[in-house]
Amino acid sequence: QNSATQYTGTQLEGPKKARKLLEKVRLEAFGQQGAEIDYMIGLSWIMEGSYKEAIGYLSNALSHYHKLDQKQKTGYLIGLCYFHLGLFSKAELILDALRLNSEGDVKYWILRGDVQIALGKPDTALQCFGKANAIEPRNEEIAYKVAKVYEQQGSFEKALEFFDITLAMKSDYIKARVDKAEVLRGLRRFDQSMQAFEENLAIQPDHIESKMGIALCYKDQGNYDKSIILCHQILHENPNLPLVRMNLGLCLLEIGRFNESEEQYKTALNQLPHAQLFSNYLMGMHYNPEKTKKEIYEAHLKWESLHKLQPIAKPNLKNWAIGEKIKVGFISGGFRQHPVGWMITGPLESIDKRRFELHFYTTHPHRDALSKRLQDTSTSWTSVIGWTDDAIAERIRRDDIDILVELSGHAADNKLKVITKRPARVHVKWVGGLFNTSGLSDMDFLISDSVQTPEGADSWYTEKLVRLPHDYVSYSPPEYLPPIKGLPLEKNGYLTLGCFNNPVKINEVLLHHWANLLKQLPSARLLLKGKAYDSVDFVTRIKDKISSFGVDIKRVEIQGASEHKVLLDTYNRVDIALDPWPYSGGLSTIEALMMGVPVVTYPGYTFAGRHAATHLHHAGVPELIAKNWTDYKDKIVLLALDKQRLLNYRTSLRHKLLHSSVCDSKGFSKSLEKAFTEMLRQWQKKETDPFSPGFSPIDI
Repeated sequence: QNSATQYTGTQLEGPKKARKLLEKVRLEAFGQQGAEIDYMIGLSWIMEGSYKEAIGYLSNALSHYHKLDQKQKTGYLIGLCYFHLGLFSKAELILDALRLNSEGDVKYWILRGDVQIALGKPDTALQCFGKANAIEPRNEEIAYKVAKVYEQQGSFEKALEFFDITLAMKSDYIKARVDKAEVLRGLRRFDQSMQAFEENLAIQPDHIESKMGIALCYKDQGNYDKSIILCHQILHENPNLPLVRMNLGLCLLEIGRFNESEEQYKTALNQLPHAQLFSNYLMGMHYNPEKTKKEIYEAHLKWESLHKLQPIAKPNLKNWAIGEKIKVGFISGGFRQHPVGWMITGPLESIDKRRFELHFYTTHPHRDALSKRLQDTSTSWTSVIGWTDDAIAERIRRDDIDILVELSGHAADNKLKVITKRPARVHVKWVGGLFNTSGLSDMDFLISDSVQTPEGADSWYTEKLVRLPHDYVSYSPPEYLPPIKGLPLEKNGYLTLGCFNNPVKINEVLLHHWANLLKQLPSARLLLKGKAYDSVDFVTRIKDKISSFGVDIKRVEIQGASEHKVLLDTYNRVDIALDPWPYSGGLSTIEALMMGVPVVTYPGYTFAGRHAATHLHHAGVPELIAKNWTDYKDKIVLLALDKQRLLNYRTSLRHKLLHSSVCDSKGFSKSLEKAFTEMLRQWQKKETDPFSPGFSPIDI
């Protein structure tokens, strides 16, 4: 036993050697000595990260221990094992059993606080960390954990306060420094964020996270050139950093360098088959005009084969009858001033709360006026930031959710791996990163309409399509919507074409057609606006390409990012909005119409390519949807030459849109209620009827 003891606490080889010796003497040991040996074997498994194996030995030791301190230390380790295994409720139970005997143990309260965070109880976690702090007031780890709770709850100023407290106790606590810098970046305090990252590098010159943080600050400010240079410098020093490649790929994608972006993504995926990395790659394919519909579809099917998790236990059969309450969960990072927030808030506020409970699981810490509206209409609101996929799935299962609606798709902050664990009875894809099929066999339905997914589209989706009788979204305009001013053509004496879509949607094919338009309309100007245009390199490439097509670049004005209200007001400078291709404009199309600007679209070949078509159709202006490129150009030219028609659109579009199904939140909520009810009816039939074919498409 003494020989074994000397190995515990050394390198990874140490616990293995110790365990080999301990197992030999374990056969002859009994009573107190046997319990000590089991305890040490359990400890050796913990040191290797093998928590499941450790629990058996530690539990055996606990059953033979009689002394209070032995029970405390062993029970604590069992709780720690359950925590690392994601079995948070079991961890809580054993910590509850220890509570009376562990009031003065700082490790106990820290672990208990960690468990409360994992169980979605941040207020209780803060109480636990408060008790830990009372025992050990100068413990920087406690202050750091408090900061993280506030950060995850969106209380950023409090988080910064506690990061500063942490760093006052331990100035070289790099993780706290990085997290503080990331909070500052999220608050768009870029100078302060970059300064914090630079301070980290002064302490640890080769710190990759800090270098990457500076690169992301450049990207967030639209300075893609500097971000790309810095990413290349990092990769030159260490090429085996897939997440750095992912960010480089994203920068390249956002300035239209599609093939270079794809090359970085593929290299990164070979190094690490990371789920979000693969999702970014899938989204990028939709912007590239060289990709085919079949190629994109098949790529989506590969995501699940690499990232599917083990399902949790099958949801209980529910004795549910039509008219009874249905629990609907929504998971996303978009419950804020974001395309998701603008398009779901109205109908969710109008849903019949006597028949539906609404449970929100947010993956993003930002809170604003839209967040408050959604929280006010919710039955429960849970921040799952920082949670493991297992923990989120367990929470959804514990909340007994009937229908889980995923609202991030393959975009940022998504939790698609949670869907593969099947935590709810029915899984649904709706807005948010909705540019194609999810590709997941565990996503049962996809909410759409007959324009967005016309007849014959079903075979391109792994989900069953739910076709609403109106637009598949419902728009809630912001309170700060600017007034519509006069027709720019009358004021300027020339026509202004504009596109305020994400600049990543601008490609060579599109620019060629736009250049031809400008040549057909020799006095017209083109106004482009978006964050990526803050990149000098990108703007130069756009101008050079337009110039190569024979257009005087003086006729093209390019603006960078601005706050949302300013962007909306800039539509007062545009006569006709040009929809991009093959990735169409969703929210940007609705915003242009709301500002009295007609949008002409030629639909692409994926879900992403048909956003504008469905919004124009349901807003009552289907005449703006082109059949091909020739029709696209003809519609724009004819409209450009008809000043009276432009004036009519200018004065009528906002009223038309506000009184259309696109903004009819109450009508939309009724359709959503019918869809949810039919989904659950189908699930119940599938579970109880052995002859049921399973889920089928729904037409409301």
